[in-house]
Amino acid sequence: MAGAVTPGRAWLDGALKQARLALRPVVAVGALLTVLSCAQAWCLARLLAGALGGAEAGWPWAMGFGGLAVLRAGIGVWSEAAAFQVGATARVALRHELFVRLFRA
Repeated sequence: MAGAVTPGRAWLDGALKQARLALRPVVAVGALLTVLSCAQAWCLARLLAGALGGAEAGWPWAMGFGGLAVLRAGIGVWSEAAAFQVGATARVALRHELFVRLFRA
């Protein structure tokens, strides 16, 4: 019985498939945020290396670090809002389908 697929499980699998398609842009933005985090860490490392080592000008790295921080914050807020919207849409669709099936029965 462990390998059998129940109608409820099939219904949830179909809903999951739709949600995965809607979440692809959110996942892609998460990957972009990871790249931006690495770039920000690079700027911080260069800034600290310049401060400890001497001659290198630190202000371009500080500006890069600050700019990347602002960019990451903005993209992060958008990503969270988009993920919430996808979840809300999925919940509404699941509730609607559930009530339709319930009223038919």
